[in-house]
Amino acid sequence: MAIAIELYQKIQLQALLVVCPYRHLVKQWARECQKVRLAPVQVLENVRVWQGLLSTQLYNVRSGYQPFLTSGVLA
Repeated sequence: MAIAIELYQKIQLQALLVVCPYRHLVKQWARECQKVRLAPVQVLENVRVWQGLLSTQLYNVRSGYQPFLTSGVLA
């Protein structure tokens, strides 16, 4: 998380995708993100659950409404 914040500050990083081999690691990443007031998109298995949220957040980042997007992906 510290590296992501530093990259955001130095190069205006807009998106961070974290790929995890297990579901509990995706959930752990989400909890860590929430500690710094980020709302990560948890990409687990059912596309219907996360696709709309991810699409909205990508639109918000591109439009300038949201500065940063992070997502945890189950590999």
